[in-house]
Amino acid sequence: FLSNQILNEIAFYQSCYAVKPKVFLKYDRIAFNDKYDQGLRMTLDHRIQYHNSDTFSCQSECDVLLDADQWVFEIKSKQNFPLWLVNILSGLGLYTVRFSKINNVYLASRKEVVTECSYQLWMFHSITQVL
Repeated sequence: FLSNQILNEIAFYQSCYAVKPKVFLKYDRIAFNDKYDQGLRMTLDHRIQYHNSDTFSCQSECDVLLDADQWVFEIKSKQNFPLWLVNILSGLGLYTVRFSKINNVYLASRKEVVTECSYQLWMFHSITQVL
């Protein structure tokens, strides 16, 4: 989903500021796209892990952000959610919770309570709640 415009903006930002990697974030993701509505996509993330370092490797020792049985279910849409999806989510009692992986990594690394959020997500304690 990266366009040349996004890459140009990243390159411009890097030329203006002395940015360097500080956090390694990894997680397992299951992604879904609606074949009838290309603006609608859903992801399920779990096993969210991180470490703070100037060097990054998939082999590095990581801290766990969420418990193994916790999942983050994110729905992104260019428009309002379709009515069929709203009905399913409402029927399951699932409502918006704000959650940012990177912000919660920052808070966890400072030993603060993980509550600050910034994306429209639903978090599940078990994937079976949505299947």
